[in-house]
Amino acid sequence: MTHFVQRFLSNLEAWPDRLFSVEVHGKRLISTEGKRLRSMVEIARLALRKEGVEAGSRVAFVASNSTKWIATDLAILAEGATVVPLYARQSPKELAGMIADADPVLLIVGNEA
Repeated sequence: MTHFVQRFLSNLEAWPDRLFSVEVHGKRLISTEGKRLRSMVEIARLALRKEGVEAGSRVAFVASNSTKWIATDLAILAEGATVVPLYARQSPKELAGMIADADPVLLIVGNEA
């Protein structure tokens, strides 16, 4: 695990009640504290292992920016895998080409679209 990821996860543990993320949904703000974000990362790590993700693997990830995106990104990095970030606003043709080039062991999507 990289030094950055270790430090970030340590900070989540050291400050479980500190605000680490705020999402804007219209006029509503959704806050996520350290303990919740740490839990999200650990759940994602377990799911990645279950899917066979190992150190050195590539994991493609298509999703909008969110706290779940942060947790998933950290989980992939914590497992020693490489994140292949893709963006939901890209055309399907671009996404297909990038996925083919990256040859990921797993593709994670944020929603059905």
